[in-house]
Amino acid sequence: MFSTTLMDLSKLRKHLCVPLFLCAILTELAMSKDPLFLTLSTLGDSLFIKIMVYILGCIGLAFIIYFFVALIEQSLFYLDNYLPNTLFFCGYAFIGLGLLVIGNFVTGLPSSVFNIYWHFGFLAFGFDLLSSHIEFNNKRPLIS
Repeated sequence: MFSTTLMDLSKLRKHLCVPLFLCAILTELAMSKDPLFLTLSTLGDSLFIKIMVYILGCIGLAFIIYFFVALIEQSLFYLDNYLPNTLFFCGYAFIGLGLLVIGNFVTGLPSSVFNIYWHFGFLAFGFDLLSSHIEFNNKRPLIS
């Protein structure tokens, strides 16, 4: 029951992880008042040029984020061959890191230092790793 529900939730895992990390990075750049980000936002006189620069920047940043997410996931797959259940424990660690966002909404709990998009991205990545662990172990041959 739990594994089938997790598989239903994880159908969007690849599609949610990258945009959430993209939103987190763009939010951090906007809040830090980075000179490069401010230069890009004032580039050009027309609104069309500003929108095109922003869209091209987002596409380039999304490719970079997807590369790093895939690199981390493949390194964890490689490590899972030598240390069993690495995907399982890392999946739960990322889910726990994602659930720290509850502190931002409940009074009395300490709020997180990350913005909310980082937590939701870690939550999606944790579900991705956990469902990948389930799929990987269902296809692994039994060793007797």
